[in-house]
Amino acid sequence: MSSRIAACLVLLLTLLAAGAAHAMTIVVTADKADVMLGTKPVASVTKGQTFEVVQQRDVWYGIYVKAEGKDQPVFGWIHSRNCEVKREPAKGEDPLEAEAEKEFLARKAQADKLTAEGKWDEAIALFDKFPTRYWRTKAGKKAMQYGGELDTQRRAKPENLEASAEKELAKRKAEADKLAAAGKLDDAIRLLDGFPASFEKTKAYQEAKKYALELQAKANVSLADFEAKVLDLVKADKFDDALAEAKALEDKKLPGKEAYIKSTRAFIERQKKSAANPTAPVASDNGVADVYEGDLEFSRQASRLLNFRGPGGVTTYKVLAREGDKIVVREAKLPVPAEQIAAGEQLVHVYPWSPNVRYYLAKLYAREGQADKALAHYAAARTLDRGATIVSLDACIEPARLLARAKRFPEAIELLKTALARKADDFIALTTLGRVHLAAGDKPAAAAALDQSLKLNPHQPAARRLLAEAKGAKHADPPPTKFAQLSDLVKQVEESCLVVAPSHGSGSGFVISSDGLIATNFHVIAPGGKLQLRYKREGKSVTVPDLQVVLLDPVSDIAILKADARAHPLKPLPLGSAKDVVAGEDIVAIGSPGIMAGPSGPQILEHTVTKGIISNRDRVFNNIHFFQTDAAVNPGNSGGPLFDMLGRVIGMVTLGTNMQGTGFALHIDQVKAHFPHCFPEME
Repeated sequence: MSSRIAACLVLLLTLLAAGAAHAMTIVVTADKADVMLGTKPVASVTKGQTFEVVQQRDVWYGIYVKAEGKDQPVFGWIHSRNCEVKREPAKGEDPLEAEAEKEFLARKAQADKLTAEGKWDEAIALFDKFPTRYWRTKAGKKAMQYGGELDTQRRAKPENLEASAEKELAKRKAEADKLAAAGKLDDAIRLLDGFPASFEKTKAYQEAKKYALELQAKANVSLADFEAKVLDLVKADKFDDALAEAKALEDKKLPGKEAYIKSTRAFIERQKKSAANPTAPVASDNGVADVYEGDLEFSRQASRLLNFRGPGGVTTYKVLAREGDKIVVREAKLPVPAEQIAAGEQLVHVYPWSPNVRYYLAKLYAREGQADKALAHYAAARTLDRGATIVSLDACIEPARLLARAKRFPEAIELLKTALARKADDFIALTTLGRVHLAAGDKPAAAAALDQSLKLNPHQPAARRLLAEAKGAKHADPPPTKFAQLSDLVKQVEESCLVVAPSHGSGSGFVISSDGLIATNFHVIAPGGKLQLRYKREGKSVTVPDLQVVLLDPVSDIAILKADARAHPLKPLPLGSAKDVVAGEDIVAIGSPGIMAGPSGPQILEHTVTKGIISNRDRVFNNIHFFQTDAAVNPGNSGGPLFDMLGRVIGMVTLGTNMQGTGFALHIDQVKAHFPHCFPEME
């Protein structure tokens, strides 16, 4: 999935347990900072500017700011790292203090009565709506804190939460019914889809989702035939006829369908453009052929299809949330695949022209062992993408692997030939073709495909082993040898050590597969924003502008990303095992710490090498296994590789501490445990 979509869900889940917003004033402390709406900056602010906070979500403050070219202030989010809560200077007693204290005590007494009656929402609202003129007083801060305490008490008792959720559901259903009666079904569905995540464990939350699906079914009935007709015309390259169908639907003036018709027109025009230039380069960014790519709501909804997993059947994880002036730990649920599939089937109807929705829904079906449904959605993704992006290629290669496992070799081979007809030098398709031919018993055809693939990209250890098997030769990987000089080790591995750069902050990562899979920490990408990476090639820094999120494990703090290895052939690193590591062993960490202030602004110290030893081979925190090391670990090192002196990755640098000479790295075995669940699946 495109990084814009993926980052949307990462941010959404990271902020899942955020409490109610509390008013305050912030002052910008960074020299320059972006104010974001979704993944796009809407304005820039500078040091010293102050703003009133109108919403707060975890580490983000919602403010109104003057934007260039806009007459009215626009809403956006600023990260707390770029500002601080403005405090009043201590210059004696504020004349409003006594007045504010009186107001606070009156509201507190009223709130205590309301909570005794079970009216928690009304009690909390008293402090959410504390008069703005008192916000900066001590009593104002007490009101903010007390509101947070009430919210915590409400959440601690299921019966309180259920009552609040029922009240919220009744209010939203009434408003949704009005919208539906006015023909605004899309708005009604959006209202119910936005049911607060804080009520996720209640019956009312499930009722809201169920009602949203019922409304969605009503919205789709009259359009199914229209969509099928448009798609048939597009497949037949009758684009003008398809546009005429869209015009006919527009003339019916269906209420609430303006955006739908607009996206339909955009889809037809893009298909027409692709048909006119069938030899155009295949785009690495899988969003460029998706007519909904710029829609923030689409990104939020489509990101529900991301592949979240936990170790060993774990279903929940912890997130940090702010309550007043406190940071608290709350529990969040990992998405359930069956629920994700149900949501994906609805998204097919909400966003009928999106190849990405079909593609990622196919992955979910494949993950759950429903091969036929996966194959159907992969086929739809190919039709909707029409060879414009790597979706068309991957939607041939991944189902070919499914077919090969089912021993449906001729079908798998035909799909791979389709991919190669679009991109003849696709080494991933060629390697997969060689594997399929080999499984089918056709060794000469397998050898020809694998030989061609290795000429295009020699950094494919698995393909070399397969080629030897196809030629009837014995193949054994050479045994690793200990590097005599640290500089030799670094020279061997540094181009596979990466800078992972989301819009906010930076981290490190490393290449684990010739398909372009990259490992890093979940917390590196959790702040959200468009994901990029940089690597070294012949002494020069190369930027990869588009990354997909393949798998997320927030419990173990693991993220697996994917770059387009066709455009950027990446060299995978050899992976070791924690079993082979002993305390006192020499190790090397390579990462990109920072950020430091430089003459032209903040800088990342890319490809920083530090050396140390394994101080302890198995520290266990929350059932997660770490190496303890004395190698320097700083912010920005997160997600980078930890090497033994044979050049094998034995761990992923994850945690630094305030104690000098103490850092921690996940065992590489925990990353490898996720390989069978990656897309593309690790060979």
